[in-house]
Amino acid sequence: MKSSQLTQSNLLEQQQSPITAILYLLQNYLEKAKDEVDSTYALHKIGEKTELANKIEATIANPIENFYNISKSIEENCNALLDTIAIKFFSKHRNVLSKVYKKNQNGHLHYSIVLKKDNAENRNVIFDFFDTNPVSDVIYKFPIYFQFTSDESINKNISEVKLVKF
Repeated sequence: MKSSQLTQSNLLEQQQSPITAILYLLQNYLEKAKDEVDSTYALHKIGEKTELANKIEATIANPIENFYNISKSIEENCNALLDTIAIKFFSKHRNVLSKVYKKNQNGHLHYSIVLKKDNAENRNVIFDFFDTNPVSDVIYKFPIYFQFTSDESINKNISEVKLVKF
């Protein structure tokens, strides 16, 4: 009975370790933020300004611009995360891919894909990307476009695209 308890205990610890790690990082972040607030408050009392105080003043002066900047930053971070997920997907399926080019257009991710063999089976392998979690739920808010093309077609528009390394 003791060995099964140890096994269950170890399993529980392993399941909680990512949560523990995240909580630890969050705690460190909040402690640093509190230290910054404390020093900003102390300096503000004697008439000095910090970067945090300047940000607060800018937000008070123009709250709409601040919300816009926050929204834009969130969108950029989400696109960067989706780009990372896409590159990992391409890497996993490199057996059907010859090259992939990326173009960021209007804040949306566009990928031009050159298949080793352009057929329905290989295209379906790539289209499976849109059915994977977590992508399937967020592509409506952060669109990702796949276009199948040839090397010849890409070479005509090479200035507009960037080769993706996977």
